[in-house]
Amino acid sequence: MNETTREREGLTVLLARRAAQTRTQLLAADVRLLVRQSLLDYLGVSIAGAREKQARMVADEMIAQSGRADAGMLGRGVRLPAMAASLANGTAAHALDFDDVNMAIPGHPAAVIFPAALAVAEELDAGGAALAEAYVAGYDTMCSLGLAMGVEHYDAGFHATATLGCIGAAAACGRLYALPPDVMAHALGLAAAQAAGLKSMFGTMTKPLNAGRAAATGVLAAKLARRGFESRVDAVESEQGMAALMAARIRPEQATAREPGDFLRQNLFKRHVACYLTHAAIESARELRERHGLALPRIAAVIVRADRSLDGVCNIADPRDSMSAKFSLKAATALALLGRDTGAPAAFEAFATDDETTALAKRVTVSLQAGWPKNICEVELRMTNGATDVARWDSAVADSDLERQGTVLRRKFDGLTVPLLGRRNADRLAGLVDDLERLDGIAAMSAIACGINEVEHERAQD
Repeated sequence: MNETTREREGLTVLLARRAAQTRTQLLAADVRLLVRQSLLDYLGVSIAGAREKQARMVADEMIAQSGRADAGMLGRGVRLPAMAASLANGTAAHALDFDDVNMAIPGHPAAVIFPAALAVAEELDAGGAALAEAYVAGYDTMCSLGLAMGVEHYDAGFHATATLGCIGAAAACGRLYALPPDVMAHALGLAAAQAAGLKSMFGTMTKPLNAGRAAATGVLAAKLARRGFESRVDAVESEQGMAALMAARIRPEQATAREPGDFLRQNLFKRHVACYLTHAAIESARELRERHGLALPRIAAVIVRADRSLDGVCNIADPRDSMSAKFSLKAATALALLGRDTGAPAAFEAFATDDETTALAKRVTVSLQAGWPKNICEVELRMTNGATDVARWDSAVADSDLERQGTVLRRKFDGLTVPLLGRRNADRLAGLVDDLERLDGIAAMSAIACGINEVEHERAQD
């Protein structure tokens, strides 16, 4: 097909074709490994997140509406229709705000794409290779669209995890349903017509619900397209389409410049249970603590310098609970300076009652700069003896050592799942993820991940 024809078809159709033509056997070995690492991380944060209050409320509502038993609900030992399971599991995946990130969006791909793809894969009894293929199709679509629409979309106040995520989820589900490119284009259009999500909800229960809704929207869009339901096939780039309304302009050349799976190489896994845009401040503060062995009486003042776009994302000035503390540069910096384990949910849960960290947070000033990258923060420490020191961190650098990254992710997974599943079941689940592409079906993996109530006796024996 010549370039003139491609240009005439438009971005939505090009994205649909790329998603429909994704093939596992054409993916590089490191991309396939990153799919498995992403799945392990998704399962860990989701199984633990399923116990959070907002995740339990959504799960209870989905159970009340249940009918078909297509897919399992993480942590509940209950099977639901695919859309309901994806809504519940997507909310759980984002409930701790411990899930992965890609700055091309910027947002959280696994929390939206895996809940949708796993639900449809269970419904179809698809194998692990098909799941991996679908995940890459959804991931590439979501990130391609993120680059095409640019940071203006996010800066305007849209929660890109939700708005772009529903289209990524539709692409993943459409791949599992083997939708041809022309039908896939309708699925993406259907998802675009339902795209929603507000950044103003950050720090509330609604933020993880946005991810759940996007996953469910992707499932619905693919299911309807599969039945012949039609939409515009230029939903992204049309005159009153998604880009025009949500980004003001579009850069289609940015969306088609990558090889399949390449975006996964820039995937960023979280090591701290907080908004990813606080991570540069946390790492800077940790570096200062390592240099000086800090205690509260020695700290006179702290200045955090960050891009001004973070003001509407993670600059809650007076956090009152764990949820708002995860979106507060002041809280995150204070916790890190005092050596609290910001990789443990308990650190943020205890923030409001931790007198030392709340006292230090009052000494933290956030200074917002113009034109800085979102991912860079600088922390200046001023001590009571007059000494000062500065540390700076860039949180957008992916780990190039995938073996080391895998070790870190397994430690994170164990910390989140062993207390709930027991050691043997956690090991079994991780082993199935390792063997993903060789699995004929994902039922065994789902049974362990979703059946916490059924494995309490295993946990008790460990």
